[in-house]
Amino acid sequence: MANAEGTVQRRSENNEIKTNRKKMKKGVCSYQSSWADLPQELLDMISNDLNIADYLRFGRVCRSWRTFISDHKLKFMSSQSPLVIYMSTRYDENSCYFFDIITGMRYKTNLPKDNWDFKSCLGVSSGYLIMYFIKRVHRLEGHFCLINPVTGHQLQFPSTPFPLYIINYYISNICRAIFASIGSQDQDYLIVILSRKLDYLQFFVSRDNRWRNHSYYVKNNNRVLDIAVFDGRLFVLTEDSQIGMFNLRSCNLRFLELKFAPRFDRYRSRLVASDDQLLIVYNFEVYRIDFSKMEWVKVNNLGEKALFIGYGDKCCKLINPTVWGGRSNCIYILDDEKICEVYSLNGGFLGILPLMGKKFCPGTCSWYFISQSNSIDNIKDD
Repeated sequence: MANAEGTVQRRSENNEIKTNRKKMKKGVCSYQSSWADLPQELLDMISNDLNIADYLRFGRVCRSWRTFISDHKLKFMSSQSPLVIYMSTRYDENSCYFFDIITGMRYKTNLPKDNWDFKSCLGVSSGYLIMYFIKRVHRLEGHFCLINPVTGHQLQFPSTPFPLYIINYYISNICRAIFASIGSQDQDYLIVILSRKLDYLQFFVSRDNRWRNHSYYVKNNNRVLDIAVFDGRLFVLTEDSQIGMFNLRSCNLRFLELKFAPRFDRYRSRLVASDDQLLIVYNFEVYRIDFSKMEWVKVNNLGEKALFIGYGDKCCKLINPTVWGGRSNCIYILDDEKICEVYSLNGGFLGILPLMGKKFCPGTCSWYFISQSNSIDNIKDD
């Protein structure tokens, strides 16, 4: 009888324990539900104080937060200051670094885990790092790997049939590398390489699965100085101040008949495409192409916007820095791997922004704009 009573007592205790566990579990679920049900005003206040890394983690907490992040991502990205990219000199390090010029914060993103004998970042285009890797197998084998450090998306392209000249951990002959989509199909991609030492504009279209080239010695032996995607077209700037549109299907250049073209020195001019303007930057002079009047126009004031010029002909952009507290109507220039210099449009020196002081591959630092990480430039398919 005592044993029976003891058994009944133990069963009663077990039932009580199970009931308490159910209550605790229900309480936890209720607690979790309260986090998921936070009002959007509060989520907006919280997310505005996050950096880019924490913002992306913020969206992984629960479904409702992920939906909030998806709906407000573009606004958040456009409010972020530019980052400066650095590549490590160590071949065995599967990462690259980012430095925020305003907050001083450092970030790191992983590269493809593989063994290579050489790696270099040729530039940034449409939010993707254009990486070039070389392996030594029976012979040198290279390939391009495009990496979006925000979304994690990757694309691979074979190496060009023409050699890339490698000097001291740096591909010295690349002037500009561009990545874009073609037509209305998101599966069709394009990579364009502009070289100083080769007389070819090289490009690879994914649907054709082969590299093609176009000799850029145009009339009077004037080289192409720069290339940019604007309004669904691939534009080029030549040494004699001509602006041309390049047709990918026919491999032909059609030059625009423009008035009042200035003269530029070789290798010192940049072609910059913004949302609604095609700009040419020469030293501290800025011009725009007025397509309504078909003429060059000198720009004396950038308004709320500023130009960001990369080191060694890399990424150039016109953006509004006032949204993150930057200086407007000026030019930010990556002078080298350690400092960013700020100038007025008349060449007046405005100050220096210190960058990371560690040792990195020479010539590989470039701007990275968070706001560009979710949109790919598109070129019309005609």
